[in-house]
Amino acid sequence: MGSLARGPSFEAANRILADMIERPNSFRDWSTSHQIEWEINKTALVQASRRRRKDPNNPRKTVPISQFPIMISGRVIPPSASHKFLGVIINEQLRFKEQLAAAAAKGTRYTAACRRFAKLSTGIQLSHMCQLFTSVVVPKMLYAADVWGAEMVARMGNKVGSRGLGRILERVLRMHTLTTTGAMSTTSTEVAVAHANIMPLPLLLQCISF
Repeated sequence: MGSLARGPSFEAANRILADMIERPNSFRDWSTSHQIEWEINKTALVQASRRRRKDPNNPRKTVPISQFPIMISGRVIPPSASHKFLGVIINEQLRFKEQLAAAAAKGTRYTAACRRFAKLSTGIQLSHMCQLFTSVVVPKMLYAADVWGAEMVARMGNKVGSRGLGRILERVLRMHTLTTTGAMSTTSTEVAVAHANIMPLPLLLQCISF
């Protein structure tokens, strides 16, 4: 179960969340009447905000605003820096850096597993490698990219794979293209992508995100 509350401060949002769960005919009562066990010890609290305040120890720097725990059913739940919800890692600034790192790690793992099929002499055909990448690696790596990748595409445009957060995904794409084509490690990514017959990363993200 996921609940979302918005308020002028974390304390106000916490009060809204607590009321949503503890008021009569709320989720807690519904779970009891439907014999659904709700384990409060697995409940996580993520307080998302990009607001910052001056650092009391160093006035020249800023730090994130203070966060506050929430009390539900007599139990205190401290705020977490990030939490995985429906397969997407949400952090306290909604930057999705943890999700991006997890996507790159998953893509690297599946790309490495595809290497055993990519031998030049006895491996499968290039068209089959392209289909394997499109049907297996991309859905696994870019799961829910329309949630966490849309802002990245809009902010970086056509430069999504050459700088910033897109670099980590570009490495996975480059690894697959070099494995598929058998090209040298000094081959540029653009040339390897063209010979592997797969979409460049900006177009791939745009197709999934929009």
